[in-house]
Order: sequence, then structure tokens, then C-alpha cells
Amino acid sequence: MISESKPPALWKLIILVALLWLLGFTVIWQAFDDMEKRGQFGDLFGAINSLFSALAFAGVLYTVLMQRQELAMQREELEASRESQRLQNEMMSAQLRKMEESLEFEREKRKADNEPIFDWRSVSHSGRHERHTYNFKNTDGGRFRITAVKVSKPEVGVEVGVAWTQTIIASNGEGVITFGPSTPGLEFTVTCLGNGFEYRKAFRITDPNQTPKPIES
Repeated sequence: MISESKPPALWKLIILVALLWLLGFTVIWQAFDDMEKRGQFGDLFGAINSLFSALAFAGVLYTVLMQRQELAMQREELEASRESQRLQNEMMSAQLRKMEESLEFEREKRKADNEPIFDWRSVSHSGRHERHTYNFKNTDGGRFRITAVKVSKPEVGVEVGVAWTQTIIASNGEGVITFGPSTPGLEFTVTCLGNGFEYRKAFRITDPNQTPKPIES
């Protein structure tokens, strides 16, 4: 495992600078016995000090400019990241919409595939109670149960009693709906449940002695 190198402690740098300063002071003191010569020798480094000061100031300016450039690059990267995130969100939203549309399509297809089909076969009449029983067969449909038969009668004051098959009607199964009395022009809607779907089928009885006819929606 590679360990990260740590910068030297501040007090060590201070001691190092102090030692160098003392060393330089000692060398100059020993090399020149006259104070005037020592001063002249020190003046030789004035221009060098100015140069280093200018270089230090230039270094500070360069550092500031580099930091500004890095900040600008970071802002651009952040904006690019936001744009990429926005595009990803749009793609995910589009995929989600497609999935929802596909699920809705599959649901409607499944509902259509299991829709009960009323194939009216025969009519039986009970003259004593004026009842008409209509027999049907579920062809090419799934299993279902009739939950309600709503009757709309054109003649006011005529009470129509309704009875229907209560058991589950399987595919190719038979059922009956009885009306008493059954009048010409009577319309009714059959509500049934099957495979988790609700279906409504509307029919009209033009002639009580004939099978009902579907009402196109």
C-alpha cells in the first residue's frame, strides 16, 4: 500500500529558514571585517530581492488565473452533467410511456380476446305469465358471470321482471335471460364480469318471439 507523503511541519520550515539566515549572517560577518564593506555587499542583493518579489507577485497572479480557469472548466462540466442527466430523464420518461402504452395495449387485447359473445339460439314463451325466455350460448369468449340486466322499456306503466343465469358461464357454455312480460321494442343491457374485466352488451327485442338483436354502440 502506497502511503501519501505529508508536507513538513511549519515549525521545521521556520527553523530551517532561521538557520540559513544565521549561516549567511555569520559568513558575511567573517568575510568582511569592515561594516561599510558589509553594507556594500548587502546592497548587491537589492536588485535580486526586487526580482524575486516580482516573480512572487507574478506567481500569485498566475495561480489566480489558473484557479479561475479551473472554476470555469468545473462549471462547464457541471452544466454538461446536468444536460446529460436531463437527457437521461427524458429517455427514461419516454421508455416509461412506451411501457405504459404496451401494457394498456396488452390489457385491451386481453379484454377483447376474453369478451363474451352472446349467440342467441331460441325463444320459449309462457303464455300464462307472459314470460319470454331467451337462450344464448357463449361462443369464442372466456368465462364470465352476469351481474346485472338493466331494462329500458318504451311503454310507460309496464313492469318488466327480469331473471337470468346466476352461475358462471364458461366458454361455449349456455345461459338464459327471462323477461315477463317481454314487449316489442324492449332494450336491455347485460353487465357481466370475466377474467378481471367488466363488459356491457346492449340488445333490442323487436319481436318478443324472435331472438334479441345487438345494439351497435
